[in-house]
Amino acid sequence: MKGILEAVTWGVIQGLTEFIPVSSSGHLVLIPRFLEIGAPNIIFTIFLHVGTLLAVVIFFRKALIMLFTKERRLGLLVLTSTIPIFICGLLFADKIKMLFDLPRCVGYMLIINGAIIIMAHIKSRLINDRPPKSYSFLRTFIIGIAQAFALLPGISRSGITITAGMYGGLNKKEAYRFSFFLFVPAILLAITYSVKEMAVMEYAFSFNMIIGTIVSAVCGILALKFLLFMLMKARLYILGVYSVILGIFSIIIF
Repeated sequence: MKGILEAVTWGVIQGLTEFIPVSSSGHLVLIPRFLEIGAPNIIFTIFLHVGTLLAVVIFFRKALIMLFTKERRLGLLVLTSTIPIFICGLLFADKIKMLFDLPRCVGYMLIINGAIIIMAHIKSRLINDRPPKSYSFLRTFIIGIAQAFALLPGISRSGITITAGMYGGLNKKEAYRFSFFLFVPAILLAITYSVKEMAVMEYAFSFNMIIGTIVSAVCGILALKFLLFMLMKARLYILGVYSVILGIFSIIIF
């Protein structure tokens, strides 16, 4: 029962925080320390990420299919905009992993993340229903550069890419949509890297991993809907304030 409860707990945490811009990586660093429990191992973490990948594929299934048919130019822009996070992941993977052992550093990153989300809130109120602009190479590549900063634990990938999109000229829905188009190749790269690491480790498969995956996927879909609601209603500042408070609390505790 304890194993099932932990699987559900981590599935909920991953599914919600991966898409709500409060940083899933930051929560996966801090929560085990707050609760004095063990963090999920690498194989279980992979399953959790598969769950959030399924959430995006299900939620954006029609739009993702369009990237291979009628919107192939946009599909190409998604791939080229993934280059920055791919390069940064290759060059700085070892240094970034060290940050996961520094909860105080994560606290500072969460404060920065909160500031980014508040900036997104301000921008979302200013642009309202701005007419759609084209997805240019420069505009989308800048979003890709912003995404690379989300490799740092405490910086939300969805938060920083949506913010970059809106400040780059996209309206709220366009920025939201492109952010999660970018998520698919980015998370596939992360899973591939994790599987490579897993190959040299001993691990045991359990049914709890499937439970965690399903819970992560379901919570991920709910989080995607919640984020769109908060964005369109210009209430992102609430998530920004939460991120800042969590960051300050983490610095004080650790």
